[in-house]
Order: sequence, then structure tokens, then C-alpha cells
Amino acid sequence: MPISEDALREKFEKLNIWEQGGQRAPHKPLLLLLALGQLTRGVEVLEFRSIEGPLTELLREFGPSRSSY
Repeated sequence: MPISEDALREKFEKLNIWEQGGQRAPHKPLLLLLALGQLTRGVEVLEFRSIEGPLTELLREFGPSRSSY
């Protein structure tokens, strides 16, 4: 069953992003953007192992410096 545009927008607005001391964890928004990108390419089933590498690279590029990604 397709989700309405309003329902999707509400889910995006309610996305819980960890924050502490002014630092935010970008993994959920980046994972969501990766998933949406795959959907636009026609991927119907998304396995984490297929996007783990690209997600790690995005976290390194756009996230705060970490000892582990």
C-alpha cells in the first residue's frame, strides 16, 4: 500500500536524530537518503550489506570524526 505524501513528510519530520553537546549523529538521515536513491534506481529490496560501504564513506565525509564508523 503506497504511503501518502503527507504521511511520508510527517515521518521525515519525526525522524529522531541523536544529539549531545551540540554534536549530531548523521547516520539515520544519510541512510535514508541512500535508500531513497536506491529506490529511484529501481531497487525494490535493499540489503544493508549492499550499502554499508557507501554509508561508511558518507559518514566519513559528512559526519563528525569517529574512531569507528
